[in-house]
Amino acid sequence: MTVPALSPSHHRSRQRRVLVENLTAYAFLLPAGLLIFVFGLFPVGFAFFVSLHRWRRFPGEYVGLSNFVRGLDEFAYVLFFWLALGALGYGLMLLWRVWKEPAQRLRTLSTLIPGALNSYSILTLISWIGVLIPLIINIPQRVRGQERVPGLFVNELAASFQFPEAFTVGNQFLLAGLAALGLSLAWMFIVKVSFAQVVRGTSITLLAGISFLIFQLTTSEVQTAITAAQESGETLPIWSQVIFITLGVLLLVAAFWLWQRAFKAEGNRRFVGIVLAAISLMIGGYALAAELPRVLANADSNVLSGFNITVMFALGTVPFQLAIGLGLAYLLFQNIKGKSFFRIVYFMPYIMPFVATSIVFNIIFSQRPSSLINNLIGAFGVAPQKWLLEPTDRKSTR
Repeated sequence: MTVPALSPSHHRSRQRRVLVENLTAYAFLLPAGLLIFVFGLFPVGFAFFVSLHRWRRFPGEYVGLSNFVRGLDEFAYVLFFWLALGALGYGLMLLWRVWKEPAQRLRTLSTLIPGALNSYSILTLISWIGVLIPLIINIPQRVRGQERVPGLFVNELAASFQFPEAFTVGNQFLLAGLAALGLSLAWMFIVKVSFAQVVRGTSITLLAGISFLIFQLTTSEVQTAITAAQESGETLPIWSQVIFITLGVLLLVAAFWLWQRAFKAEGNRRFVGIVLAAISLMIGGYALAAELPRVLANADSNVLSGFNITVMFALGTVPFQLAIGLGLAYLLFQNIKGKSFFRIVYFMPYIMPFVATSIVFNIIFSQRPSSLINNLIGAFGVAPQKWLLEPTDRKSTR
């Protein structure tokens, strides 16, 4: 039985319906994504930004990896070197996954072009935020001695965006962001790639860019430290430490792999040979990474104290939390009186946020013309949508 071909008008209607469904899905995900960014990703990024500066009450000068070196000694350079390699390795892994999909290989690889521009706009946004944060935090310093009048903080906040360094980077971000958005949309409609493929291409290029920046930061800091040591008549073999510790870690990983294969070996001789090889690799890995105890011994006492407290907290809380959770789960599945009531009480804190969130989304995506999302799209000349009440007849689109 042959399936009749779709007419051009029917095909365009189907594309519009798919586009509306995709936009609705991403509109639902946007608030959660903003919450994750504001309360999860941004604090981590801000903490890293602070660690690269001399920071007291107000932001000071840029010091690079000096704070990490003060706490971890030369091991800080090894750590950031591995972070750069890790980001690059994960990006190559994503690229390899794309290469193993012959059906979508060329289209997904083509998304590296808009992905590179998207990554540049994201990195420019991060740079803009990094320039704005010190300016905004220094507002109390700038208003010191001025008369406290209404709107003083708002005026200074607006003036922070007009500083030459912030204004220049902000314009770069706006131009790059608009160009990246236009190129991504054009790629989706012309090359016929999906939004997920564009995101994958952006992730690959973004990881490559982050790896390059971290590696550039590490190499510049290492060269500065080596130059300072040579001027004082000392030697600082940082790169040798990086190489030796890296080789030591690789040998330990190889020893673990051999140890696992030893239990699958057939015959006693083969088993003994693999075990001896694994032990030899472990000894060699430990010998190559022998600088690590010296680095930890010379580390800052506050860092070691914080590390000990973190380990004690993890060992003292996680096992007890898991044991209590498993015990409660076991009791709730026993034949006891009031079992349903206790289940409701136990799961109520986990259910209520989703119920409240669904109510909020139901109000935002109401079918009324006066709803929030309809007012928002109405500003762009789009007619009010029924959203959640709009029927989806997939059979008619075939």
